Amino acid sequence: MEILKEILAIAFLLISGIVMIVKPEFVWKVDHFLTVKDGEPTDLYIRYIRILGVVCILVAIIAEIVFLIYGRG
Repeated sequence: MEILKEILAIAFLLISGIVMIVKPEFVWKVDHFLTVKDGEPTDLYIRYIRILGVVCILVAIIAEIVFLIYGRG
């Protein structure tokens, strides 16, 4: 069961990171759909989300390498 949790966490980080890099506007809409009507994200926000996406992917890769080296669970 622990292995499944680790795999799902890594998959979530990878998918989140990819979405953040490819569609930062979608992330903004999900984050602000209840508070802003017809708004647009700033260029700074888009850059920030893309950087955060890269970080998520790197963390997922590092976590997988650590799990492979030290074993799961």
